[in-house]
Parts: sequence; C-alpha cells; structure tokens
Amino acid sequence: AVGLDVDVAIILGAAEGLLPPRPTSDPLLSDADRVLAGLPTADARSTRLHRALLAMFATADVTVTAPRGDLRSTSSVELSRWIGPWAHDTRAIASHHAGVASVSFPASPLEHLLRGRLHPPLDDPLDDPGDSADAVVQRGLRMIEARRSDALTAYDGDLSGQQLPRLDDVVSPSRLESWTACPHAYFDHYLLDVDPVEEPGAEITITARDRGTAHHAALDLFHRAVVDGALAQPGPDGWTDEHRHGLTRCFDEVCERTERRGRTGRPAFWADERARMLDDLLTWLDHDSAIVVQRGSTVLASEFVFGTDDDAAIVLPDGRPIRLKGSIDRVDRTRDGSLVVTDHKSGGKDKFKDMSPDDPTVGGTLFQLPSYAAAARARFGEPDNPVHAEYGLLRKGGYARPGFTMSTEVDAKVSEALARVVAGIETGYFPNRPERPGWRFFVGCHYCEPDGLGTAERWAEWERKQHDPRLAPWLGAVEVDA
Repeated sequence: AVGLDVDVAIILGAAEGLLPPRPTSDPLLSDADRVLAGLPTADARSTRLHRALLAMFATADVTVTAPRGDLRSTSSVELSRWIGPWAHDTRAIASHHAGVASVSFPASPLEHLLRGRLHPPLDDPLDDPGDSADAVVQRGLRMIEARRSDALTAYDGDLSGQQLPRLDDVVSPSRLESWTACPHAYFDHYLLDVDPVEEPGAEITITARDRGTAHHAALDLFHRAVVDGALAQPGPDGWTDEHRHGLTRCFDEVCERTERRGRTGRPAFWADERARMLDDLLTWLDHDSAIVVQRGSTVLASEFVFGTDDDAAIVLPDGRPIRLKGSIDRVDRTRDGSLVVTDHKSGGKDKFKDMSPDDPTVGGTLFQLPSYAAAARARFGEPDNPVHAEYGLLRKGGYARPGFTMSTEVDAKVSEALARVVAGIETGYFPNRPERPGWRFFVGCHYCEPDGLGTAERWAEWERKQHDPRLAPWLGAVEVDA
C-alpha cells in the first residue's frame, strides 16, 4: 500500500487474528537477541502493516469487510481493533444470500442469475436470467427443491430408474448389513468404491476398529496353534495355563505388528489400552473355558474363509439362492456332533439384545450368523446337521454369547429378511440414514458425516424422506405426529 495513488481501497477480512496477524516467534532467536543483532522483531511486520493502513485511510475511500465467524473452528470473531476508529458507517450482511438479494449491482454473472431468481425482474434486461439461461443454476435449483421435498428423488438416493447390478455374484453378510444400516453408505462404498480417508497419525489412542482387528488377529493365531497341534485342544478342565501363556504370546506378536504400522496412537495411552486389551482376552478365555467344558468342544477352524469353493448360500422364498462369502472367526464341534460358529466382537452387547430365534436378523440388520451357519454346515456337516451360531463378546463386563440354534423356522425368517434387503438394493433406493444428532466421541457413518461435524442437516432430510411410501416395505409405516 505504501506509495500507491488510489481512489478506492477494499480491505478484506479485517478481524482480530487476521489484522493484525498473530505474532510469530522464532524458535532459535528471541526478540532480545534480534534487537542485539539489528534484526526486526516479531512485531515489526504488524507495525509496518498498521502504518500502511493509516496511510490508506488518509488518502483513499476505504471499504472494510469483516467476518462475523470462523467456520473452520465454529467460533465468532471480533472486528479488528485497528478498524475501530473508522467504523462509523457500518452495515451487517446476514449471509451471502442476503447480500446477493440486496446489492445494487451484482458483481458477477452468477450473482446476476441468483438475484434474478430471488427477485424476478420487471424491466431491467440485465437482471433477467431467463428460465434456461444457465443450466448449472437451473439444476442446482431443482436439486434444492427436490431435497426439501418429502419424496425420495434422484438427488438424494432414488436410483430406481437406473440399471443397477444384481446380487448374482457372491456377497458378504457385512455388505448386506451395511445397506440396512445406511443405504447411502452402501451405494458409496460398494457401487462407487469410495472409502473414507483414514489418518491414524492423528489418533490419540487406538481406534475401535484397530482394537477389534488386533483382538481378532491374536485369537486367530491362538486358535490356529490349537488346530495345528502346537497347543493342545481344550480338555476336561478347559483351557489351561499353557493356553493362557500361548494367547499372551500371540497378543504380544500382534501388538508389535500394530505398533509398527502406526495404528496405536500416543504411547502413553497405548500402554494403558494394551494392558486393558490383554486383560479382556485372558478374562474371556476363562469364560470360554467353562463353555467348552460344558459343550465338550474341539476347535475345527479359525478364520475359515468361505465363498470360493464352498456352496454357502441362503435361499430366498422364491427359490433364488444368494451365494455368500466371508470368514468365520471360529468353528467348533461339540461332543454330540453339533457345530458351533462364533463371531468375535470387541464392542458392546446392546446391538444384539433383541436377537432371538423369532427375530434372528434383528429386523434385517444382522446376517453374519446365519451366513456362517450355512457355510459351516456346507463344509463340516450335513444338510440336517445342528448348528448353533453366536457372537462372542470380548469386552470386560460382558462376555455374553448372544445367538440361536438354526432350525427350519429360523431359516425361513432369515430367508424372508434377506429377501427384503435384496429387493431394496436391487430396486435402487439409497437414501442417507444418519444417526440422530447428538454428542459422540466417534463418527458413526463417515458417508453421512464426512466432515465429522454432526448429522443435523442429514437428519432433517431423513426425517422428511422416510415418509415416502415407497420405503415402507423396508422401514414400515412412519407415524406422523399431529
């Protein structure tokens, strides 16, 4: 600004922290050392800026803009103290929308188009965008109108008019479950191949996902040692001290590998979490010991992969088979010849509290156990072989075994629930189904909450869209509060 001969000057973003800028300190030279060396101090730049600002106000017609908030930190900001003496003619603009609506002459063609939609022109041809003047603006307006409606549209998940792939190939039970949890996440992940960006270096402690991965890997090493004969099968007394030491060794090996991958967070937090995770595993082993003694179990397989050569499928009521793929955490055979499939979970038990033989999929949200039972029966048993399917919870304070025994009635209920999910996927309905807004220490669905700042906007849209009667076969009738 120094030496410029201007008539009009516009200063953008005159807020505290920007004007004057935050002082920066040199990590090697203090201000006292800089003075002795004849170098400018940390506040010298601010002093020069202030003098240039004073000169600008003395020689030009100055307009100053200042934000009222910082969207990055969701905080309000104050007008710069340097501007205070000249802030005599101020005007507050509520938003970009309000500014475009009230400005005397828009600054760009796009703002002309937007203001033309806000205030339809009468006789000023410069303000007339026309109904088809800008295709992008028109499509944007259609998108806003569609997303504000109560009907599911192409702008928020209705792909029923598109040619979508059928589930004729092998499919994992977790993929089926993901559609029920959030159809939009299913569309992004499985049809568009979009994955959330992970930044393990920014984590303070190990994430729930990595904790579960470490638990599964340690148990897999342990059970494989049992199957291969390096460790004995559980005997009349269940698991012994030798097995406890073996599980500890397996856990230590997994922890070292997880640390090398940088997935454990800060060292101080990891030290406590590692001890807690080992305690969870060893206490779980004590609970499992009593169960294997009661059942007379022997371990047949660990992380048994199916879906390649095995004929694992669930048949829908219309006779169509849905071929399955996946990996069973553990398969046991009991003394009476029955099979037991176990899926280890490191989370809580609330998700499984309503599971029963009358509702084995909990409203079409859980398909892992029926899929694992079908795979185990195809590989290790006969078509009429009894199979008990259960989740094995690994967190201390629970260690519950929610599950059920497969039967003709359970098979029929699983088939009906799976048919509804397959129909929803192949019909092409993929709306956002976010969690209710509220404080959480984690992001429940990265596809509904990609910025990690909450689900309020998505939730408001979902409250409207769920009233679309086409979604009733999957969501049921939605009651409207009078």
